[in-house]
Amino acid sequence: MKCNKNKFPNEQAAKNVISKAWSGQATWRGKRLPIRAYKCQCNSWHLTSKPLMTVAELAEQSQSRGLSMA
Repeated sequence: MKCNKNKFPNEQAAKNVISKAWSGQATWRGKRLPIRAYKCQCNSWHLTSKPLMTVAELAEQSQSRGLSMA
C-alpha cells in the first residue's frame, strides 16, 4: 500500500516530531498540532491530531460497561 502522507521510519521518530511541534521548535503552518503517532498499512508511521476516542465516546463506552467517569 502506498501513502501520500508524511512518513516516519519508526514510532520514536514520529513522536520526536510531535514533541518539537508542541515545544514550538517546528512550524506547523496553521494546521492543528499532532497529538499521536500511528502505524499505517503502508508500514510507515504517521501523525494525527485526532484522539483515539473523543470524550463523548469514552463516556459512552464507560457507561455501557457500567463504569463511572467520576
